Amino acid sequence: MRILSVFREALLCLYVSLLFAATFCYGDVKTKEVVDHPLFFGKEFPPLPPKVYPPISLPPPVPIYEKPLPPLPPLSPKPLPPPIPIYKKPLPPLPPLPPKSLPPPIPIYKKPLPPLPPLPPKPLPPPIPIYKKPLPPLPPLPPKSLPPPIPIYKKPLPPLPPLPPKPLPPPIPIYKKPLPPLPPLPPKPLPPPIPIYKKPLPPPIPIYKKPLPPPIPKFKKPLPPPIPIYKKPLPPIPKFKKPLPPPIPIYKKPLPPPIPIFKKPLPPPIPIFKKPLPPPIPIYKKPLPPIPKFKKPLPPPIPIYKKPLPPPIPIFKKPLPPPIPIFKKPKPPIFYKPLPPFPKIPPFHHKKPFPPLPKFPPN
Repeated sequence: MRILSVFREALLCLYVSLLFAATFCYGDVKTKEVVDHPLFFGKEFPPLPPKVYPPISLPPPVPIYEKPLPPLPPLSPKPLPPPIPIYKKPLPPLPPLPPKSLPPPIPIYKKPLPPLPPLPPKPLPPPIPIYKKPLPPLPPLPPKSLPPPIPIYKKPLPPLPPLPPKPLPPPIPIYKKPLPPLPPLPPKPLPPPIPIYKKPLPPPIPIYKKPLPPPIPKFKKPLPPPIPIYKKPLPPIPKFKKPLPPPIPIYKKPLPPPIPIFKKPLPPPIPIFKKPLPPPIPIYKKPLPPIPKFKKPLPPPIPIYKKPLPPPIPIFKKPLPPPIPIFKKPKPPIFYKPLPPFPKIPPFHHKKPFPPLPKFPPN
């Protein structure tokens, strides 16, 4: 690092010395050179051309790298000592100030200003009649196509009372094309009915309930007599009232006698005379000629031709195929086991007559 800086300073000194030598050898522009030669004795030469020095290009400065300093240690703030408490002696209470009585206000008397004289009414000049030339009649305007109306949004009205139900019109009958009749189906043979046999119910079993035992009587234990509570009577506390101090007399300073106020009498009012107005000047207007109103006849109505509708296209429905007959395999006959014969009832030895039938009311 040190060698490079010395080498740069030596180069800079060499350049400065060369520049100084060059300026010292050459003369100035204004100086004139006289040559002591027998052929050129006493002759003056023209001035030399101006000196033009080439620009000196210095080498770029060598960057100097320095080792960065270590970071400074953080400064810890020194804790302040606790503030010293200052104890002040309390001041004695101030004595109450006596109420200050203000003097009566001094009356200010102002001299009234004299009334202003009434100004005479300035007569107005007569009005200048204005004559206007009647305008020519306006040509009829073509019918102007109005813009679409601006929608006006209004606050909705309260709901209307319910209207009685309007009878609906009779329904419109819908006519459908009748379907072709179905082919008759062969009668299906029904199977023989299955007899249902009910099993007789067994005789009802009697239910015997065990009788309940007699109820056990409940005896309540009598409560002990209440224990009396005796309270010791408290002695009466005498109340002593501190007597009030005697009232402090308040002395009021008597007010001064009132100062009489004298009012200056007003002068008599000045009568005001009004000048009568001049009669009004009649204004004559030139009557305007009546403007004839011409109504443009409306054009003949444009006939509206409606294109006739094309004939309706007939809709052909494909006939349905004939129904496929369903053949069911006949079921085999059901064989039932024959029932046992009825048991023989033994004959009754004695027959009792039937009781008479009760008479029911006719329905």
